[in-house]
Amino acid sequence: MIGSFDEESARGNLNSVSSAINSSEALMGLLGETRVVNGPWRIQEIRDIHADKVVVVLSGRLHVLVGKDQQTLSSGETVVIPQGVAASYRVAAVNKAKILVLTVPAVL
Repeated sequence: MIGSFDEESARGNLNSVSSAINSSEALMGLLGETRVVNGPWRIQEIRDIHADKVVVVLSGRLHVLVGKDQQTLSSGETVVIPQGVAASYRVAAVNKAKILVLTVPAVL
């Protein structure tokens, strides 16, 4: 599923994919156990005990912390969040980044 971390596009319009993913409830469902830290669109923390997550940055930049490994991803780069490992991320520099989140169930 493709989504856009753009706070403005989510307001009052939950019909598009990008705005639906912007709503905190939809984002929690996509990413597993999710909680917001330091405001609604600054830092997101995730941990999924049932599946690995692969995050692909389609455009923009994303700061990601997986366990103790911190990195900044640009367009076309990916990061794997292993099952059960806590991770956090936030959009870098500008208020918009488009990402693709793939879920790989633990049974595979």
